[in-house]
Amino acid sequence: MEGEDLVFPENTSFSMYAMAALLPLLPAKQRELDPNDWMLSDSDIACPDPNCGARFRITRTKKRILSHGQCTLVPLPGK
Repeated sequence: MEGEDLVFPENTSFSMYAMAALLPLLPAKQRELDPNDWMLSDSDIACPDPNCGARFRITRTKKRILSHGQCTLVPLPGK
């Protein structure tokens, strides 16, 4: 950590504020979306820090099918 940045090897860093802006969108972007849903077309995310200027693009590279059991230990109702 250096200030607000997570610092990785080879002098690469990533703002915690940028990560906080991206994380809530990732689960929503991986679901099937209605053709009229704004999440389908809006893929560019700006860092919330006005001094940062970073822009991130969330791109779906392939379709995956996950089962409920792969994501949680809580069973579905009635199972």
